Amino acid sequence: MDLLVHVIDASNPYHEEHEKTVLSIMKDLDMEDIPRLTLYNKADLVEDFTPTQTPYALISAKSEDSRENLQALFLEKIKDIFESFTLRVPVSKSYKIHDLESVAILEERDYQDDGEVITGYISEKNKWRLEEFYD
Repeated sequence: MDLLVHVIDASNPYHEEHEKTVLSIMKDLDMEDIPRLTLYNKADLVEDFTPTQTPYALISAKSEDSRENLQALFLEKIKDIFESFTLRVPVSKSYKIHDLESVAILEERDYQDDGEVITGYISEKNKWRLEEFYD
């Protein structure tokens, strides 16, 4: 999974020129199709700011709230890129769940007498890892 995070200094008066330069380089490198999230940093130093890229987040890296919001935004962006899954894991294979957690986002775990039902998100590249849970 690729996610390009483009960080821009929102307080820099030339930020639009910097954005255009980066986008031009991305085009030259044939990277235009990579999902991108634009972060406009230093929101605490600007008053009337209008972002030019989407999707975007206006943040201040100094702010705990901004960092928490950014973490949630990253998680949502990753979920958009990953594929959702629902998986029934019998008790006999529950020891493998720990390995799955290293390559997937486990959203919900419903514990039942005969095992667990897990819902989550996984990349196309790692989707094969779900096969080891099937009988």
